[in-house]
Amino acid sequence: MKKLIFAIIVFCLSEIALCAKPEFDVLIPVYKNCKFNADLIKSLQSAIIQIKDKYDTHVFFCIDDARDYAEQEKESIESSLGAVDKLAFEKHISENGENKGAGYTRYRLLEEVAKRKPKYFCFIDADDFIHPSCFDISLTFMEEKSDFYILTAEFTAHWFDKFDMAIVASEFETAATREDYKLLAARTEESLPTYDYYEIDPNGRRVFYDPPYPLYYPAVFFKFDDARLTDCIKKILRDLDKEEDIDASMQDLAYYYRRARGEVCCLAPAKSSAPPLYFYRQHRNSIVHRDMKTALLPENITIETLERLRELAQEDYFIRALIKSNIESELTAIKDDERFSEYRGFIDSLLKKISDKRAALQKERDERQRAITTRSIPE
Repeated sequence: MKKLIFAIIVFCLSEIALCAKPEFDVLIPVYKNCKFNADLIKSLQSAIIQIKDKYDTHVFFCIDDARDYAEQEKESIESSLGAVDKLAFEKHISENGENKGAGYTRYRLLEEVAKRKPKYFCFIDADDFIHPSCFDISLTFMEEKSDFYILTAEFTAHWFDKFDMAIVASEFETAATREDYKLLAARTEESLPTYDYYEIDPNGRRVFYDPPYPLYYPAVFFKFDDARLTDCIKKILRDLDKEEDIDASMQDLAYYYRRARGEVCCLAPAKSSAPPLYFYRQHRNSIVHRDMKTALLPENITIETLERLRELAQEDYFIRALIKSNIESELTAIKDDERFSEYRGFIDSLLKKISDKRAALQKERDERQRAITTRSIPE
């Protein structure tokens, strides 16, 4: 009788395990984001509703604000969550207690993943939002390409935060299906095609441009792997020990997680009507632009910085990043500084390279704009 009871218990537990849905964790570092929380949480709810029968989704918010502002941030998140009818996900809210930086905040979120061991996880910037089909389509492709550990959405809409949400409403409300996208896979970054990004202008038109990096990761989905995640966390901690803060951007995390170059799936549009799955809110004073300009100010510039600049200037992606940061005035000031006279030839060649690349990109954009049909949001 005891053996029979034990067998029944084992059978019931195995059936429960079979019925259990795989877990999916969404990780959101938060810093002074009160005015954007509602947009983000509404889009999360819409996207998670589409996968609620397939995945058990947990959303983790980690607030990186100092104590006075952290309470206001927490209240804003709770209020935005409370405005949603029947949350489709489990919420978790934590805080650093002081400003520790983006790198440390992402490290803490990854520690949660290491404890929970979900099947998949992803990061979302707190001031961005996602298409309702983002999770469903991305995770479907991840399931199909089970030997790859990273998927990035290469077709992304960018718009500046001064625009009203109504400007991007048409894109956001466009239905998306799996057939609207295709999966490109590569073992090396160099062999993976780069797909166009576009900004949405104040009239609701798509304005195409080339991304500043060969693979720019605003949205990345990771398949959980204990060894890879342990390596990733160790490398972030190592970098945090070296510097007061690191950005630990999606590029960094994906590079850490891959262990070797490659193993990247790229989700790209298969049809011209395909809407972007990720909406990236740009800020004119973003940390990427601000930090690069700050590093090149006369009071901050060093020989080591210039040597690093000389090394990176060989890479096309870095020239694109310099163009995005409008860095020419800072470079000209360095060229005129007597302390760095030996670098004048290099600065001149770099300024010419930036000018030539800017002209080439503008020519490509003009040709592309002539070739596409723009679509305006109705009045």
